[in-house]
Amino acid sequence: MSVFTSRVTDTVPVADGAVTIRKLSPKQLQKAQKAQQVEAMADLREMGGPKFLKELQDALKDEKTQKAASNPLLRYDRGALLVAGIVAWTFDVRVGPDTIEDLDEDTQALLADKILRLSVPSLFHTAEEAEAATKNG
Repeated sequence: MSVFTSRVTDTVPVADGAVTIRKLSPKQLQKAQKAQQVEAMADLREMGGPKFLKELQDALKDEKTQKAASNPLLRYDRGALLVAGIVAWTFDVRVGPDTIEDLDEDTQALLADKILRLSVPSLFHTAEEAEAATKNG
């Protein structure tokens, strides 16, 4: 595997064809995280600010909610991951922000997951895998 992120690619089969994705650079990942943080802060203000934040923190004490919130994809803006990570596809339309946005929900979710797994596989390690990596690393 190359140390240059732009050279690490994978082809993902989708309903009507295939999409080529690439590993994202640390800067691209940071941009996707920041975009998600900005959106989350705007949503928080809209929903009631500090009072809502307290309610949210209380809800996160629930084990089921904690598990859902631990999904690494929730920390990144999906659109930013897709625009930076999709490099080609077999469809008869050009790859671009507008056509990427036009992909259906399931395809966007699949591709965002694959891009993040290719870019930062350690985010998806189980506790046991993370511990083993620390011991071996």
